[in-house]
Amino acid sequence: MTQDWARVWQKRKGRTRRLSFKFDKAELWKYLGIFALFGTLASVFLILILFAWFSKDLPNPNRVVRRDGYSTKINDREGNTLYDLFTDVNRVPVDLKDVPITLQQATIAIEDKDFYKHQGFSTWGMVRGFSRLFTRGYAQGGSTLTQQLVKNVLLTRNWCYHSRLSASSRRMRFCRCI
Repeated sequence: MTQDWARVWQKRKGRTRRLSFKFDKAELWKYLGIFALFGTLASVFLILILFAWFSKDLPNPNRVVRRDGYSTKINDREGNTLYDLFTDVNRVPVDLKDVPITLQQATIAIEDKDFYKHQGFSTWGMVRGFSRLFTRGYAQGGSTLTQQLVKNVLLTRNWCYHSRLSASSRRMRFCRCI
């Protein structure tokens, strides 16, 4: 019985053809280019869908207000301040028009020199931050002023992939509004 299978196998073995894929280099590069193009388009489409998905429940960036960290004022019925309570630092909110223009420009110059050039995300800053992490062993800040604002005002301290994607979406929406 086993000899019969061996004979059948030998006969089949001689008759089987192997599949061969023979491409010349130009044809191979053409197919690789088409594959890369469709892969890139699919990735961009997926990123756009993810941004739309994560930004559907976001708050309106026109109403960005941070209330924690300020001092609490207790007034009497005439409006006179009786007590000014604060924890570490006495922080009082002011309007942007009350801040001197030189202080605004100095803050932008120190914190984010390309503030008026990018749309809330500095690719070069992120690359620089990651490269310093791997080459020198410490992280360097690569976030822009917009990223810092979104992180400190609109996000919680819970960092996961979902919150990072929603932060990117909020950053883009915030930049469109200002």
